[in-house]
Amino acid sequence: MRLGIDRVSENPHLLDASKRWALMANSASTDSYFRLSPCVLKDAGVNLKAILSPEHGFFQHKEYMEPVEGGERVCGLPVVSLYGKDTSDLKIPEGLLEDLDGVIFDLQDVGTRCYTYLAHLVLIMRQLQGTQVQIVVLDRPNPLGRTVEGAPPQDALSSFVGISKVAHRHGMTAGEYALFVKHLEGLDVKLKVITLEGYSYGLWRGPASTWVAPSPNMNTFETALVYPGMVFFEGLNVSEGRGTPYPFLVFGAPFFGDPEVFADSLNRLRIPGVVFRPVRFRPSWNKFAGELCSGAFIHVVDSSAFKPLRMGLRLVRYLLEEFPQVTLVEGPYEYDPRPPYVLLAGTLQIIQYLEGKVAFTKLEEFLEEEEGLFSEKIQQVRMYHA
Repeated sequence: MRLGIDRVSENPHLLDASKRWALMANSASTDSYFRLSPCVLKDAGVNLKAILSPEHGFFQHKEYMEPVEGGERVCGLPVVSLYGKDTSDLKIPEGLLEDLDGVIFDLQDVGTRCYTYLAHLVLIMRQLQGTQVQIVVLDRPNPLGRTVEGAPPQDALSSFVGISKVAHRHGMTAGEYALFVKHLEGLDVKLKVITLEGYSYGLWRGPASTWVAPSPNMNTFETALVYPGMVFFEGLNVSEGRGTPYPFLVFGAPFFGDPEVFADSLNRLRIPGVVFRPVRFRPSWNKFAGELCSGAFIHVVDSSAFKPLRMGLRLVRYLLEEFPQVTLVEGPYEYDPRPPYVLLAGTLQIIQYLEGKVAFTKLEEFLEEEEGLFSEKIQQVRMYHA
């Protein structure tokens, strides 16, 4: 398989190298030999003027929701942060934009709507519409394949973690996502996708040594696999494993009691494709820093049956019902004053389920209908073989 960045390295004519470009990238933006994309493009003769960095910063030195300052240099290029203290910082500075002919986007997504890298892409496309500034997406695989799970956010629940009307687990590559949003929103933008070669949809199958963490707590493919559901733990007063070696794969709290009893109760939920193993852990930072927590480790034993969004929602609802100490936390969250669970849910139906107002069977009917409709909509932008 050849990544978009590999193809440009081998065929520089795919880009007009004489144009003035900015590159949206971070330290996981590498070619197949793990060379940083800005260095690869410079070596290919591309006229790069600046690097644009997303949430976490280029070298991922900031945690989630921490403002990122610019000013560093990578591959001899200035880094301009697009994730600052407020939403005005999410735009390319006008002074820089005036000196550009195009923007190259080369970030690794993990297939979940609330993961903010493709929100950056959407905002750039909106900013560039009606201009002559081109945007080129160097495509990368979606590690979660083409499976769709969840529903697009409703208008009233739009946010930085629900910026476009795509399903929670959207099933598209970054290039397909850009094409879909352009069509959906009717954006007048000069968009080009440099596609993958030798790629077919499916869960990530590379060796662990080839996984490059795209953000500080996305350490492994297994983390990305559970993330669509476990991200909802950011809206609970329960540790989602930040401050441990296994963020999102482990969760717990000091008040869950005997971890064996706790894990047994979770396994009795019979959530398809997953087994919970009892653990104790002590987070070094974030929730319950320095405190001993009881909890569970998530083992996905059947990826074909596993539906991470449904798992996460069922776990949250179970914990809220069984443990009076568990509560939904308040906002703000990703520039928005509303609670995290509201923004992550994106739909009234999921919110009502989390609040205990509807049964899971009712939610399941809603999700299945929405997933079918969204899967049909995105067929028009499919570029790869199943």
